[in-house]
Amino acid sequence: MWNPIILLETDVILEIFRSMMAVTVVGLMLRQWRKIKPLRDIVGSGYILAGFILLAFASLIDITDNFTSLNYLIIVGETPFESFLEKVVGYLGGFLCIAIGFKKWLPSMLEYQAHIQNQLNQATNDMKQLESLLPICATCKKIRNKEGAWSEVDVYIRDHSEANFSHGICPSCVEAIKHEMAAH
Repeated sequence: MWNPIILLETDVILEIFRSMMAVTVVGLMLRQWRKIKPLRDIVGSGYILAGFILLAFASLIDITDNFTSLNYLIIVGETPFESFLEKVVGYLGGFLCIAIGFKKWLPSMLEYQAHIQNQLNQATNDMKQLESLLPICATCKKIRNKEGAWSEVDVYIRDHSEANFSHGICPSCVEAIKHEMAAH
């Protein structure tokens, strides 16, 4: 036969553990919420955060009904008001907010995933284009693009990658320019 005192102690321990977990989740979410601005901009994430806050609130109130010495406080103890706050506002409201949040959040995450996949595909195509054989003029070193137009090597690479060029003159060209200038 079960001892009622042991059951009460187990119930209180489990309620405290549940409350600690809910408060920990809320704390972690709030820390990430403050650090990562795009997280705040994601549709539905506010609902999810609010839902976990309400669940943590309900869990904390649930602990208080085990301590009859706290019944004089308005929101604790076995009162109809406490039951309404715990069950309806806390648990029902929390789960409803989380459900609404995920309903709004999941489509935006799928859309974001498709956007990232498109960027990855475009980058892969750009890399393949740069890695393939490029038709280059043997004389002036211009490159022919897909449309058949010829452009300078640096212009072509700049247009087809994220590379930028800074121009300079190599030592052998400096010598060639000196000899050419001396000849004139």
